[in-house]
Amino acid sequence: MRYFGKIISAVALLASAGCVSSRDVGQSLSIDELRAHPSKFDGRAVVVVAYANIEFEGDVLCDEPSVPRRPCIWLTYNEEPYETEQDLVRYDAVEEKWRAFHGKRVLVRGTFTRYPGNYGLYPGELNHITGVELAP
Repeated sequence: MRYFGKIISAVALLASAGCVSSRDVGQSLSIDELRAHPSKFDGRAVVVVAYANIEFEGDVLCDEPSVPRRPCIWLTYNEEPYETEQDLVRYDAVEEKWRAFHGKRVLVRGTFTRYPGNYGLYPGELNHITGVELAP
């Protein structure tokens, strides 16, 4: 009987998670849309279509492939701890994956934060990334 209860709880949890994600991640947004309505999307799961710029101290998503800093948002794609040799290996693998997207139009799923990213250089940040792929 306990086993059956655990299964029901797990199914209910998965079903509710699916409902939340389908509601919060329904449409793709541009950087301009996020910048125009930052409070509306703050703390929410979003899908962003933008150009990825992946470089040291410059991981950003922009509406155009080559633009100044301000029309972009900061991108944090690796939020795990960086303390051991294993962390370094993991970090390098994630960085390598993202470098393949440099200069390309991508579709990124993550959480938007309206507070300035990278010490105030950008008007918002996309973090807690759950997926990335080339945009159609």
